[in-house]
Amino acid sequence: MLPACNTSMNNFNSTGQLTPYRTETSLPAAIVQLTPTPLPFPTPTPTIYVVSAGETISAIALRYQVDIAAILAANPQVNPSAMSVGTKLIIPLSSGNGQTINSTPVALRVVALNCLLLRDGGVQCFLLVKNDQSLPVESIYAHIILGNSQGGQLMDQTGTSPVDILYPGQTVPITAYFQGPVTTPFQTSYQIISVQEVQDGNARYLDTNVENQQIKISSDGLSAVVNGQIALKDVNKKASKILLAGVAYDAKDQVVGVRRWESSNLLPGGQKISFSIQVYSAGASISRVEVLTESRP
Repeated sequence: MLPACNTSMNNFNSTGQLTPYRTETSLPAAIVQLTPTPLPFPTPTPTIYVVSAGETISAIALRYQVDIAAILAANPQVNPSAMSVGTKLIIPLSSGNGQTINSTPVALRVVALNCLLLRDGGVQCFLLVKNDQSLPVESIYAHIILGNSQGGQLMDQTGTSPVDILYPGQTVPITAYFQGPVTTPFQTSYQIISVQEVQDGNARYLDTNVENQQIKISSDGLSAVVNGQIALKDVNKKASKILLAGVAYDAKDQVVGVRRWESSNLLPGGQKISFSIQVYSAGASISRVEVLTESRP
């Protein structure tokens, strides 16, 4: 399938500037309560999905665990080979009740779920997962559920990872934002719905090194700046897309912020690209920042 096209070519920042993620200072997260048993899913309705640049029908189908044929049948007016940016797709339910989720071929270890109440009344959730496998994985998605038994409120979002590939031994937060107002106190639950083992990683991803990394945390601990350079390990390769994610942790190793940086500048082997990522805390003070990388030919 051909990817969605963007005539303005503005999807990636050729100057290597920051691509903002929602990261707002919030109220303390003491109200968060994790439930030992999963909360039920809300009554499902078809989802309306807006196509971004570079996306394909197959990738969208994988994200929502729906057959490609079902998406095409629900959107007969759409040409899957020539989707433009902004195209609205009806994503049908995956089963009669919308609650059948395909089993995942690869298991990820869930480290923690941290949901933070923001000043705008919304909630930002970070589901931290770790790849304990011997091979990298990709296409990581999870349902994150927010509920309030007193107010009868029940919401769920499909959370995504800020980078597509997760190498062995690495951790990454799956993020989801719930628009406010959210009734408190709330309960949370999750269900991982997609993880795929990377079989052809050398063809679609390039190994990279982060060099000369410097991290400066602000005096109030609510923001941090990460500067450094990125280079390819194989000097005979070249990358056309670079993606980095700065993940901020508090003193309890809870994720409190994520910021993504993208560049479409060509990176030949043997050369370096400088980057600067400013990440903000949505909760407690930042104690440390980790950088995740992704490079594609």
